[in-house]
Amino acid sequence: MMLRACMSSCFICLIVSALLVTSASAYRLTVMPVHDLTASRSGLDVTLTKQLSDVFQQQGLDVVPYQKMLAFLVDNSIRRSGEIDSLTARRMAQQLNSDGVLLTTITERAIHRQSKIALTLVLLDGESGEQIWGATVCDHINDSQPLLGIGRLETDDDLKQHSLRTTAALLSAKIPDLPQREASLPDYRITDIDLKPVLVRNGNPVFCRVQIKFLNQAPTYLEVETSAGSTILRKSRIPNCYEGQVATSPRNGSHPVHLKIHWSKDKLDTVDNLTRYHVANTPPPLKMHVTTGLNIEETYAFSDSVVILPRLEEDRPLDRWQLMIKDREGKTILTEGKNASLPERLEWRGTDAYNHRLETGRYTMIMQVWDVAGNRNQVATKFYLQPANQDMINISQVQIDGKNYLKLLPAQDQLVPVEQWSLELETPEGNSVYNKTGWELPSLVAIPVNLEADRLICSVQALDRLGNNVEIKTAQLDLSSDHERVAQRPSQNSLWSVDF
Repeated sequence: MMLRACMSSCFICLIVSALLVTSASAYRLTVMPVHDLTASRSGLDVTLTKQLSDVFQQQGLDVVPYQKMLAFLVDNSIRRSGEIDSLTARRMAQQLNSDGVLLTTITERAIHRQSKIALTLVLLDGESGEQIWGATVCDHINDSQPLLGIGRLETDDDLKQHSLRTTAALLSAKIPDLPQREASLPDYRITDIDLKPVLVRNGNPVFCRVQIKFLNQAPTYLEVETSAGSTILRKSRIPNCYEGQVATSPRNGSHPVHLKIHWSKDKLDTVDNLTRYHVANTPPPLKMHVTTGLNIEETYAFSDSVVILPRLEEDRPLDRWQLMIKDREGKTILTEGKNASLPERLEWRGTDAYNHRLETGRYTMIMQVWDVAGNRNQVATKFYLQPANQDMINISQVQIDGKNYLKLLPAQDQLVPVEQWSLELETPEGNSVYNKTGWELPSLVAIPVNLEADRLICSVQALDRLGNNVEIKTAQLDLSSDHERVAQRPSQNSLWSVDF
């Protein structure tokens, strides 16, 4: 009885094995070149690919010959399995007469000591192009070693062959249960859309190029439709590309572009909202923000440098920008620009095109921008350059009713006001005899009559609102004279300045 039961069990196993082989043999498989990530991003393992095909054939699967698969890849400019999409998988299955396409990737590999290998497998259905099976196979030289060492994996090649046999057995066992799916995706795939320029004005046309792949034969023609009309695209010299000039609407705003695929007189596919173009008939809304300097009467005063942040108040692609700086007479002293979007930050150090420091005075900075549609705008900002060692105060000696005074006046054409001044009188020997501090100009300072000196030296330190501190020293003051005289300034020394 036990012998009869064993014979029955073996007979059943033989039947099941035969059914699996029969089912597997009816399945035709395309094995893509194995992608080896451990070698490089685009690494391929041709040897492992052929070995994988061999073990599938040993399991009873019908495998597409390697050279036929390779010829398809060459004809379609496919370099690695990562470029296989659902449409390409369907085309490959049709042309190579296969039921599925297998993508294999080596994700981990080590040889010699502690040998190991990891494979990721994805099976794409030849009918629908969708993934219908996937698995991960990981093997280590120390894993699953048999009892007593019989059949022990000794070498790297033993480990690899074991992984390949495991992979083939997994897929062969799964083939009878693979889902049968009908094609639900269209018989084309749009891979790229190029619309130039992305911004137009006044109904100017745009250039449109559509890159599209088809499962079988190309359609009769492609048509692009907008609210302004339709255009039949011509076939480009670039493979799988169609292009043409497309009419646009003159109205401001965003407008959709639709694609119509004419297969025949009775068959038409429409792709709505394929892309969009934008219309702008107004100048780019440009603003200039000055982050440093002192704003006085809509003019930004500075001593060392000034920082400007140009900004567009709406998102609009720019073709180019240009910056000009002009002096008070309107002469251009500096020009700079680029065929690019606006810079994040601009810094002007008060120099001309030759990097020479400019004189004190008023200057105008003009920023011009052009968007890709050809709209132009410009804004102007006024600046006043006052170097740190600039004269701030004019000092003169006067007599009023027989008394000596020092008259302090703002320097001519000075925009930045003096916040504080400090006056000191000292003898030629350097002895200080009088000090006075003030905050307003003009100012009249009386020289005390009880000073026991006929000649004095006057020095004034002035601090302006930019933080500049300038010391002005005069020649000797003659207090014995009965006539008015101007105090001369033989030297000026800039003590410090703040970088604005």
